[in-house]
Amino acid sequence: MPIRMPGHPSNASLSAARALDAPQVPVTLVCGAVGAGKTQVLEHWMRSRAGTRFAVIAEAASARSGSGSYERPAVVFHTREAIEAVLTRQIGAADQHSPRGALWQQLASGQIDEVLVEVSAHVEPASLALVLDSRYPGHVLVDRLTLNRIVTVVDCATVQDDYASTAALAERHAHVDASDTRTVANVVAAQIESADIVVLNKIDRAGVRRVREVHDIVGVLNPDAIRVETSFGEMHTDHGVDRRGAMRVGDYRPGWLRKLDQPLPATGVYAVARLVYRRRRPFHPERLARFLDTDWPWALRVRGQFWLASRPEWAGDIQQAGCSVAIQPFGYWWASEAVGGAMPDEPGLRRELDACWHPLYGDRRQHIAILGIDFDTAAMEKRLDYCLLNDTELAAGWAGWRDLRDPWPVWA
Repeated sequence: MPIRMPGHPSNASLSAARALDAPQVPVTLVCGAVGAGKTQVLEHWMRSRAGTRFAVIAEAASARSGSGSYERPAVVFHTREAIEAVLTRQIGAADQHSPRGALWQQLASGQIDEVLVEVSAHVEPASLALVLDSRYPGHVLVDRLTLNRIVTVVDCATVQDDYASTAALAERHAHVDASDTRTVANVVAAQIESADIVVLNKIDRAGVRRVREVHDIVGVLNPDAIRVETSFGEMHTDHGVDRRGAMRVGDYRPGWLRKLDQPLPATGVYAVARLVYRRRRPFHPERLARFLDTDWPWALRVRGQFWLASRPEWAGDIQQAGCSVAIQPFGYWWASEAVGGAMPDEPGLRRELDACWHPLYGDRRQHIAILGIDFDTAAMEKRLDYCLLNDTELAAGWAGWRDLRDPWPVWA
């Protein structure tokens, strides 16, 4: 695993002290696209569990999308701050009358049994899962909370269109800011992959075949998730959704990536195939760019890291959902000069590096996992192999590789 580019929550400033020694309150993250029915699901969840004292946190953006009024018994905190900021910033004197301060008072006095967080459409829940992970202690709110489950709500009538779309979040006014270039498809896929429960909402509008197709997609992207069919967010309690979730602490990889060494789940409509592409040779930058510029209409999901011969320091990251491809720098390889010979302290990561370390290339490698509908895995493997350096190019060595034609944008 190369070194991840800086991001949340690793850059958060963590204080040393734990908060009050009290039982942690379970948190349920509810995510989904705008209009999927998150608020309906939350309201039904609360109505069906009489006697449970809930608190709901919703960003102002969520409220504007139609979740402005929740049916009680919930205590509702609408905030214009990002949920991560609400959870991780320290409580100060100025926060006494803010959602953060009010929530802290409720938690400290034992008035809340469970916290429900309605996550904005642009949020990938794995990032919030890391915030609530026990390995990031020191924030008074986070220390009182424990992640219980991630629930993703999908609109069965529209989720396939979202998945096939190349639209950016900005086109639907669901982006964070001007620098957010993510696509709708990639965020939808990430929300499904991270879920413990996927609510297939609005089945009354979708039709039997489309519901079966959505079951197939969700089952392949996240084989372990509980799938619940609903109309108007009405969930029945006999699906195990009221059980306390058994979260995979510390492992927030997408569901299908955790199952690469296991057979694909059975599907009812689609014929799904999988290819895990592993090679040690670097890619020729121009050939790979041309290849990635072609259409992959059969692709369900592509994720992985890759190595360009012209960029020995950098690991590239590829994510594809449907027709939408996102390619960006992932970080430095551990073997790169930029790291200066440092090695990770975490034992599991160190064992992973030792297992894959090459005497010449270190941890540099190609590792790309591909899920697709009715595609020829052998032909795909040959096409990727063609993008690798051939024997003559390989013999040119590190100095020669830097002179290869490289059409990729600058990574920094």
